[in-house]
Amino acid sequence: MADKLIKTALLGGSFNPFHNGHAAMSQVILRDKLADEVWLLPAKKPPHKPSWGYAPNEDRLAMLNAYAERNDRISVCDIELNLEGITYTAKTLEKLTELYPDRKFSFVLGGDSIVNFHKWFKPEIIVKLADIIIFTRDETDKKSIKEIIKDLKKSIGGNYIIADAENVDVSSSVIRINIKAGEDITRFVPEEIAEYIAEKGLYKEDDSEYDLEYFKSEMKNVLKPKRYKHSLGVMETSVKLAEIYGVDTTKAAVAGILHDNAKHFSAAELLNLCIQNNIDVKDSEKVDKKTIKSLLHSKAGAILAKNLYKVTDEDIINAIYYHTVGRPAMSRLEEIVFVADFIEPNRTHDSVPPLSELRIIAEKDLDRAVYLICESTIDHLDSLDSPINENTLLTRDYYRKHTGESL
Repeated sequence: MADKLIKTALLGGSFNPFHNGHAAMSQVILRDKLADEVWLLPAKKPPHKPSWGYAPNEDRLAMLNAYAERNDRISVCDIELNLEGITYTAKTLEKLTELYPDRKFSFVLGGDSIVNFHKWFKPEIIVKLADIIIFTRDETDKKSIKEIIKDLKKSIGGNYIIADAENVDVSSSVIRINIKAGEDITRFVPEEIAEYIAEKGLYKEDDSEYDLEYFKSEMKNVLKPKRYKHSLGVMETSVKLAEIYGVDTTKAAVAGILHDNAKHFSAAELLNLCIQNNIDVKDSEKVDKKTIKSLLHSKAGAILAKNLYKVTDEDIINAIYYHTVGRPAMSRLEEIVFVADFIEPNRTHDSVPPLSELRIIAEKDLDRAVYLICESTIDHLDSLDSPINENTLLTRDYYRKHTGESL
């Protein structure tokens, strides 16, 4: 007879920092025998949350280990910190199931998270590999969650367990605000966490300065060599155009190097990332995998630029978001990145007018360059009998009128 599987609850989160709410959930799981043990699962800078104000991975891990050492049946699992690229719960569970066949996993969610659980990356795999423990705040919350569970069982299946949350009103962001203000946080976090934060001086200031060398290193690691070379070309061309048109060259460099930061994602990952972040995805943008990758990498790239790479400037975010299809009345920075993506020195594609001519035009009349690029793109897609994005048509029409080009 096979040995009984160890019931292991996975409590994931940024833990930035770990607080009394997290501790309460862990203790409820053990007290109510929902699992034999709890594994704290720290995430890397997740794509659905801003990353500025993050403590380094080693500090977040050290805080969790300090807490776990003083609490029986609570351990720390650092698997997501060591996985390459963006981590998703489905992929983490696949790896854990492979590594620990002696465990029966459950995954812990807050009541607010279950609402959008069906939009997560491959939720059907999550519920296949783990039970879902859901913490509720009150009876009203529990009632609405039961309705959500009913729908989830019909669509993706799964086993769901409702747990009652301890009444601990605290959030990591509030704790960080208190630290910056020099306030006492011992009422918010376990003793060992407060001691570590004080000793290391964590969360006292935001690190929001753009580090171009870091961005270049990150892009070199995640992009294929040819795509990275293209990104360097877009960065350099964006800076050159920014100098000509009086735009902040640092912003141009950041937008240029990061514009294709999501190019290495699969179509499914791009679509999921946009849906999770409530980004409008039109039917024409998801007709097939090729179209998704072509049109959604810019939208997903804007999400990652903001949430992973600490970019807070909306003009940079928008320049990344619209660099593929454009939009009417773009800002100068948006126009620069849109044009640079098309004409940077490593590009060799055919266009009308030729790239050599477009490069000269771009340095003299940026708006006209935008119009001509849209026109060339539309003509190319039309020759292939490929669908033309409506935003490209709107952009073409706006800049045609704006520059006085004749039909």
